Amino acid sequence: MSDRKGNDDQVAIDLKADGISLSSKGAAVGRLGDAIADALSPFTNALGWAGDHLTIMRRQAILRAAKRAEQQLRKEGITTADVPPRILLPWLEGASMETEENPTLTDMWAGLFTRAAKSSDAVVVSYVETLKRMGAEEAELLDFFATDRSPHFSQAFYSKSFEPWSPSNPLFWKKAKPLVENYDVWGFKDWIEAAAFQSMRQVMFVRDKTGNTFPSQYYVDHEHAISNMESLGVVNITETSFDAGENSIDVIWFEISKFGFDLVWAAKGTLTGIKAGQKNTTSTEEKNA
Repeated sequence: MSDRKGNDDQVAIDLKADGISLSSKGAAVGRLGDAIADALSPFTNALGWAGDHLTIMRRQAILRAAKRAEQQLRKEGITTADVPPRILLPWLEGASMETEENPTLTDMWAGLFTRAAKSSDAVVVSYVETLKRMGAEEAELLDFFATDRSPHFSQAFYSKSFEPWSPSNPLFWKKAKPLVENYDVWGFKDWIEAAAFQSMRQVMFVRDKTGNTFPSQYYVDHEHAISNMESLGVVNITETSFDAGENSIDVIWFEISKFGFDLVWAAKGTLTGIKAGQKNTTSTEEKNA
């Protein structure tokens, strides 16, 4: 960007052992650069990289995310941390692309910085690269499903012995069986869509025994967001069949993946995983879904 006098509007970022230093051109840019440095420098400790030149709008986006991250860290009593260049540089790029109209994504970028300040493990790089490819719609959908469980509920993604949407779940099958027996496809569709919210999943289609497929309103409203989330590996798509005598009804749904679950909680600045001593059992709520 150039000012009215034709001078280039530039900011160079240099990561040093004692934090970030910025050199800028233009009075307004200099003030903004100082604000970014103030927000980030206490939490970085990296070496030898000169950053790209950012536009004013991108620097403002970084500043919004950085300030929120700073508030989170100070609230938790963290005043210094080591965020290496392999995380910080893609974070700067990703955070700089958000606008004020996307507060959810700005909050997620702030949370990822907070998470990286606590533990700069390799998986944070994957979180950053994935978040770059997500829109506000996907972020909000994922947040809804991930925060329905504790961040330490990791075993839910690996307990394959119990599928809540099946005849092996007596409470679930008690409601589903009469609808299938009476071949009430629309009644089944309405019921299963409502039940989905209790199981960290959402119905995409219901299919009758002749192969006719009926999309849910949720899928109609979010088709492209669901497709993008599947491509990013943050949701899984699966299906099951409910059989009762001569009748059967199939359900195709998506559910958040372990990676998507961890990403959302990381974007809240939280470490996920099973706590020491925690029993690896399926929750009562999931069994009764």
